[in-house]
Amino acid sequence: MRGAGLTNTELIQVARGVGYEPGHVGWTPTGHDARYHFGQLRTILFILRALGYPGMLVLCDEMIALVELGARSRDKAYRVLDALFFNDYQYQGLYAVFAYEPSFFSQLQADRDRLGAEFVARWRELLGDRIRWVEPLTADEMIELFGRLARLHGVARGWAAWDRVEADGQRLVALCQRRRSSIRDLVRNSVVLLEQRYAEQEAARNPRDRT
Repeated sequence: MRGAGLTNTELIQVARGVGYEPGHVGWTPTGHDARYHFGQLRTILFILRALGYPGMLVLCDEMIALVELGARSRDKAYRVLDALFFNDYQYQGLYAVFAYEPSFFSQLQADRDRLGAEFVARWRELLGDRIRWVEPLTADEMIELFGRLARLHGVARGWAAWDRVEADGQRLVALCQRRRSSIRDLVRNSVVLLEQRYAEQEAARNPRDRT
């Protein structure tokens, strides 16, 4: 998760302000203590519902990173995901979206002997028709994506980004297609390009700032 940091003390104070007592933690949690950190998420969900929101959508991205872990670490990650899939933490109002690549399920199948056939079958039964395959973007769709990123960057930085980088964007998309780059790489390279062009424009406007 990214965003402004929130300490557990601050979270407890907010929770108590809406009538929820998170309870006492009698140990020092580590960065890998799933029960503690997902308990924090349950507290956040309660706060949101108390404020009138129906819940929260959480995007669990970079699931492909699990494939790169060692066997023991993968097994632990599978168990954490299993607890999320089957709501062991008793969340109310959580809508979780998991982004992955086909190799994720290939690795899951390869780990079947350690996890057990029942474990793998339970996952496949749960996911079933909930899986949504994302088709590769066409050139026009990639240009549209770049355009949206440019306009967002323009709003954030306060400059006419699209007018400045439209031709660059078309060249970038063509390059990504030749290299068969992922959409992730297109987005990353687009942001780098936008930052570069913005910096060049600012340097041209303020020549005295050059060293």
